[in-house]
Amino acid sequence: MWTATIAAGLLQALALRFSISGDGNSYLDVASAYLRGDFANAINAYWSPFYSWLIALVLWVFKPSACWETTILHLLDFAGLLVALRSFEFFSATSSRPSKTSRGRKVRACNCLSPPGGC
Repeated sequence: MWTATIAAGLLQALALRFSISGDGNSYLDVASAYLRGDFANAINAYWSPFYSWLIALVLWVFKPSACWETTILHLLDFAGLLVALRSFEFFSATSSRPSKTSRGRKVRACNCLSPPGGC
């Protein structure tokens, strides 16, 4: 599962590296406003600040030209995919781990990935 998802995510990030949606363009604008110190335009009630801060951090570290900003944005999204995969694996493993009840019996926790009748 990991290999196929990573390969598909990387291929999509590379294939679409020079395209951007309207939302992506707005996030780049907000991140650029943070880097300029233009907080009046950066802070608003519509766009998520955390994603803009991540983009601003990446733009500040790598200082890409305008041509490569979209590529950097897609690579940041790919990094987010890797974090999401790792989080999914962690929480899936911890939710299916055997646990003890108050009487000392071992029970298995069911989750959405458990086979029917497997719990």
